[in-house]
Amino acid sequence: MLKMFEARPWIWASHVWNMFDFAADARDEGGVKGMNNKGLVTYDRKTKKDSFYLYKAYWNQDEKFVWIASKRFKERELDVIKVGVYTNLDEVTLTQNGEVVGTVEVKDHKATFEVKLVDGENTFVATSGECKDEAVFVKVESNNNKYVCPNAASDSVTNWFDDTGKEVKLNLPEGYLNVNVPICDYVESPLAKQIAVTALGFAKSSGKVALLADYEPLELLEIMSMSVTRILNLAGNMVKGLPDNTLELLNEILNKIPAKQVEEVKDNLVKVNVKGKVVELNLPEGYYNVNSKIKHLVKAPFVKSILDTLVVLDTKKKISPMLKGVKFFFIKQFKVSTLLKVAIKKDPEILLVQVNDILNKIKK
Repeated sequence: MLKMFEARPWIWASHVWNMFDFAADARDEGGVKGMNNKGLVTYDRKTKKDSFYLYKAYWNQDEKFVWIASKRFKERELDVIKVGVYTNLDEVTLTQNGEVVGTVEVKDHKATFEVKLVDGENTFVATSGECKDEAVFVKVESNNNKYVCPNAASDSVTNWFDDTGKEVKLNLPEGYLNVNVPICDYVESPLAKQIAVTALGFAKSSGKVALLADYEPLELLEIMSMSVTRILNLAGNMVKGLPDNTLELLNEILNKIPAKQVEEVKDNLVKVNVKGKVVELNLPEGYYNVNSKIKHLVKAPFVKSILDTLVVLDTKKKISPMLKGVKFFFIKQFKVSTLLKVAIKKDPEILLVQVNDILNKIKK
């Protein structure tokens, strides 16, 4: 984002969200409950994060400085690490325990050095002109768990610790469904489908998942690539009254449903039926096609035109709102063929073949 602004000096103003971490009741992330942690400065206004100094490097050309990043990640297990220095100057010199590592040219307001750590303390000093900053990294034998968030939200989990401190492990038997599988893979099983719809319902009631404001859970089931784990994590502690072992209980039910019931859902399209005629899709190696996910296409030419076309042809009015704001995140998880299925009410196969031919011309 900062590079984009700098490359466009004609932009009249720019802003950052947010200067300080702030209270947010529904949040439970980064090991901190009730806090939105995306501020450039901590909630107590005492610690300026690395992101603060990156913004300062881009936006403040009057107060010259150098800042060694990741100071709080002090204990390091790796033998070789990269030391990054944010600055609004042109070059930076780095020393390690008094010995010069080197001088490098600054690129995008950052100087990067690759260094080999010695056992114990490693004192690094970055200088540029009269500006100076210091950091100490300690070489340790094994990783310190204090740097690891114990319950980080993600799309999948294999284990966690309950309120008593006991480790709980999820069963993930091969060939069967589980809570880490995308819910679009549930559609062939009525029971799995009901579990997914229930999870989406919980998330919708929490008010935290923007996409669910415009759609009913059943509408999203066939296209949503998120897992039950991720959906419940997004809903967070806004879902009241659920037992602590909800995820474990749902997983036990899903473990009894063979994944073979939904294998066809995962398969890529190779043929389509266009008005009674079977058409084989071209899927040249090294090029995109309608089985490609939008997230892999966002930097390719013509993709914006394809998305704009989908909006125009969106007779169901399902795609248009999903392309606005943060909801575009969900669209990027879908295959192009999925978008066509959702957007086009009549004969989507015709457009699918045409779009596939266009994508076949774009190298990966």
